[in-house]
Amino acid sequence: MKILFVYPMKIYKKNNKYYAPSITNTVLDRYTNIFCNKKKVRLNWLCRIVIDDTYEITNLNEIDFEKFHLYDLKNSNLEELIINHDFIISRVPDLLCGFKTFKLCKKYKIPHVLEVVGCPFDAFWFHSIKGKIIAPISFLIHRYIISNSKNVVYVTKSFLQKRYPNKHNNTFISDVEYFNPNGYRYNPTEKIVLATIGSIDIKYKGQDTVFKAINYLSEKGYHIEYRLIGPGSKDYLLSLAKKLNIVSYVKFIGALPHEKIPKHLENVTYYVQPSLTEGLPRSILEVESLGIPVISTNVGGMIDIVNKQAQFKRKNYKALAAIIEDNLNSLDLLSNYSLEISRLFNKNTMTNKLYRFYNESYERSNLI
Repeated sequence: MKILFVYPMKIYKKNNKYYAPSITNTVLDRYTNIFCNKKKVRLNWLCRIVIDDTYEITNLNEIDFEKFHLYDLKNSNLEELIINHDFIISRVPDLLCGFKTFKLCKKYKIPHVLEVVGCPFDAFWFHSIKGKIIAPISFLIHRYIISNSKNVVYVTKSFLQKRYPNKHNNTFISDVEYFNPNGYRYNPTEKIVLATIGSIDIKYKGQDTVFKAINYLSEKGYHIEYRLIGPGSKDYLLSLAKKLNIVSYVKFIGALPHEKIPKHLENVTYYVQPSLTEGLPRSILEVESLGIPVISTNVGGMIDIVNKQAQFKRKNYKALAAIIEDNLNSLDLLSNYSLEISRLFNKNTMTNKLYRFYNESYERSNLI
């Protein structure tokens, strides 16, 4: 039995070790625990392997692929790979590989599970002018793929299900990996400290809205610190900070391995997710497990995991500033709300759901 994961994300190879920015060994273990206890199962992964000994990998997660064989997308024939596998797992949004994988699995009658981890329309619409042209096409293609897939895993409780419905075998599972608190205790200081985790050079992540809110609040006399954790070029945001005269308020921390992030969340007043689009951000659930109050835009799966009084419309910096200001005396309530939500998404619950769903999908294929 050969199982292929079609996740064409970048995996960095350096000195015969592998590193990734957005996946951890714990996430991989969930799959190996499902399949590797079955007889004669081989796990393979189609990804984009980047070999660059000069690339700085200190802030990436080192990944143990001992139980996986990796195929490089640029040197592989997708059709041949699918024909030679018995079970396929793929992720969307992915306009190219996602559609091809679906069509090939259907053509050759290969059992297939589709994981829906974000909104294909929003991902393009909020990316660029060119993206706005592609977005409606992406929406229709992905809606067709998801609607006709036999087994679908959504990362949201309702948002993606409503926009991209599926009437076959489907479920909701988050692949969140909670931080190890190591004695972490939510303890905000008098200074307002904000934090956001995410790429800093992708404009639809919305950090510019936070910058404008900081400028607005600073004019009212508030002293604020904003910590940006994540990869990417800081040129655009630094230029905006200079324009708004808030450079001294902003700290660009850069990308960090998962286990080092909690240290930079110490004394944070609010975690802010100002994205223009999201599926169900793991980062929100991860910081909620530490009891940190969360503020977010009212988009995607965030509407299900963030307190309604802490949600604002995308790009509305004055609404964001009002939430920051108005809730300073009710931080304990928001902190408790975060902890309550995180308990609903605890590791055991999600892992058990994942295990049951994949086993059922696997058994339906009559391959055991």
